[in-house]
Amino acid sequence: MSSSDSTSELNTEDNLIGKTISTQKVGSSSEEIHLTTKKLIGRGAFSVVVLAEDDSSHLRAVKITQLKDIDESSRSRMKKAIFREIDILSELRTPGLTILLGYRNLDDSMVLVFPFASGGDLFELASNKYNLLTPLIIGRITAELATVVDFLHRSNVVHRDIKLENVLVSKSPEELESLASYTASELSQYPFPLIMLTDLGLARRIDPQDPLLSTRCGSEDYAAPELLMGRQYDGRQTDIWSIGVLLYALLERRLPFDPLPPEFTGGRVSKSKVAHRIARIEWSWVRLKYSDQQDHTWDDAKRIVESCLCRRDSRLKPADILNSEFCKNSLSVPLQYAEDI
Repeated sequence: MSSSDSTSELNTEDNLIGKTISTQKVGSSSEEIHLTTKKLIGRGAFSVVVLAEDDSSHLRAVKITQLKDIDESSRSRMKKAIFREIDILSELRTPGLTILLGYRNLDDSMVLVFPFASGGDLFELASNKYNLLTPLIIGRITAELATVVDFLHRSNVVHRDIKLENVLVSKSPEELESLASYTASELSQYPFPLIMLTDLGLARRIDPQDPLLSTRCGSEDYAAPELLMGRQYDGRQTDIWSIGVLLYALLERRLPFDPLPPEFTGGRVSKSKVAHRIARIEWSWVRLKYSDQQDHTWDDAKRIVESCLCRRDSRLKPADILNSEFCKNSLSVPLQYAEDI
């Protein structure tokens, strides 16, 4: 480690910018990654994400989880989740799944280094650049997400926190705008991922012979009924439910279990809680409900959602999504890592 390394000083946001960070390189016991922090790009309850540049001028996203001034139980739980993520991402690699490049365990913080996603996340894209989410682009995103989840499930890993905010967009808005002009055939042959599934802190390895879990986790808006009701659940089935919520959100620009707009309820305001509507699987189409009956652009996508947001034994598997009419022609070549990974 160089004498100018200031990783140990990253204990407040004031100390984050213009610092040199050194971390162990994943897959090597001796090599280090050296980065210079540039700006704060994200903030969570206990963590921040900083844009940094490595020695090869590649941009990286550095996630720093602060463990200072929290109770011992929370500290232990957070460290366990971080080490679980390190363990899984150190072993499993596939295009479309975020790559753990380096990490460092400090007394008061944990530092993880990932590739930088220039397009932000799907929540930001859907909120600010929705015009880029054409049917072809949404089909491609859905196919990529199903491919990555299929890889995880075949590796006996469940994610348990799939949501718009945890799907990063690998392409800048300008790059996406260019890709949105591609024909279906051209886009299907584009070899690089548009997205990266990230945040495996809640991921778990499962025994395929005894896959049931009991820990309630993840975001309520994306949680399956069996999970909310405190039942044992198969994380593979709850991941599929979350994909259904995510795809619905991309199609409708709202979450499926949010209260319906008054214009769709005759002015009545729903008083039931989101959790109750999820438990009853009580949702409906809004924007697409009264679309032109001659326009069948979204029909195949709607069928995927309807076969994800249903009773658990009836839900699709990732391969079913990939083979659906909406996705089967979205990805015709194996995905490759981008050159700057």
